[in-house]
Amino acid sequence: MAIILRRFILPVIIMGLLCLPLLNAQAQDKRLNESAQKYQGMIAKLELSDPSAEGLSQQEYDNLLADLYFEVGFSYYESRCLSEAVDNFSTSLSYYVKIDDKDSQIFVYRVLGTLAMHLHEYDAAAEYFYSALEMAEIMDDKNAIVKSLLYCHKLAIVRNDPDEIYRILSYLNSFGSDILDLGTRLSLLKSSIDYALNTGDDDMALLYLESYR
Repeated sequence: MAIILRRFILPVIIMGLLCLPLLNAQAQDKRLNESAQKYQGMIAKLELSDPSAEGLSQQEYDNLLADLYFEVGFSYYESRCLSEAVDNFSTSLSYYVKIDDKDSQIFVYRVLGTLAMHLHEYDAAAEYFYSALEMAEIMDDKNAIVKSLLYCHKLAIVRNDPDEIYRILSYLNSFGSDILDLGTRLSLLKSSIDYALNTGDDDMALLYLESYR
């Protein structure tokens, strides 16, 4: 699936939101014309067709639509049209739900959560990140659980929720070094302690330190 390739671009989305300057209107239009509109045209033709006439099963047909909507969302993201990106990623997600592709659902939940955080829609971000976490727990996919918790941890700091930070740290520390490496573990601990100290909560900083032992 195309989305498997896109799994490697979530860090690009995050860095793009944090670091890259906004593209000018001319560059936005060019990207939309060359990318989003191309995929939208493919979607329009596909939605008017009979899957069997295209040699596709219903599962393959829905999978293709899911991937195409994801591509449209990514194209809008590249053009900094974030609301449109969210709309298309959400449609993509609905198709992944329909075909019960849980791995792709988890991935798109994280993408949507990242975009929601950038748009300061923190309640929506929480819904997306914790949906990814819940699904990972249902699948008992430890790597997916840890990755989802990392996003939840970032959100908890932004939302000024010290108790949730502690809960997430404790949860993460239940995983071995084969799942959560020492460098990431220490980085999480440092960012949590820095948060507590910056808010003047020395007791919570000590509690975070205790959670690591």
